[in-house]
Amino acid sequence: MRYHVIFSVKGHIERLGKLAPFANSSATELVQYYDSSDSKYIDFATLDIKVGDEIYFAKKEKNKFGKFSNKITNTKIGAVSSASTARVVSNTAIGEDLFEQNKLASAEVFVTRNLNKTYEMYSYPVDCYIGAARYSDSILSLFFKRNNDLIDEVRINTPKDRTVEVLNLILAQFSNPNKRHYTEIGNTLLGKQSSIFVSVNKVITSIAKNIN
Repeated sequence: MRYHVIFSVKGHIERLGKLAPFANSSATELVQYYDSSDSKYIDFATLDIKVGDEIYFAKKEKNKFGKFSNKITNTKIGAVSSASTARVVSNTAIGEDLFEQNKLASAEVFVTRNLNKTYEMYSYPVDCYIGAARYSDSILSLFFKRNNDLIDEVRINTPKDRTVEVLNLILAQFSNPNKRHYTEIGNTLLGKQSSIFVSVNKVITSIAKNIN
């Protein structure tokens, strides 16, 4: 049996980027860090964020010495009660863990909708993989050859400026199946300590979709 990779397009995800420091752990407002004149500025009003969407952050677990480790757990903060150009408001306090982590400028916060609901699924034999490209600083494109010389593109959301690192981790899975018949990438944590969160942005394919 050929070794396959399965890509699952799951719930909607919007990353908020770097946030301004919180006054305390009881804060409920997630405020954009950068000024609108900065190239790294994200206008939250341009993101697909709706009231009721869930707010998560990539929580860095601590080791036995109380120091942050590389192990990541996606942790829910609350739900969106409102969103505007420069701020997203949570219906609950951010909590001590996010407050502490954000002080070190290492908090990755994202807004999700139906995080674990699968909308689309695509499977390719790994030996049909023909290459990759950096679509943007946070999106990696993978290419797979199909019959009749058609090529599908799978876009993977990655942490900012870590597309090469994510590609190396994915290629390691392709070349080391460990007696499995497939590997799945959806909303997935990669790395030895599950420290890098990736998701499938979209799959560009000529395969017809069921529209019934």
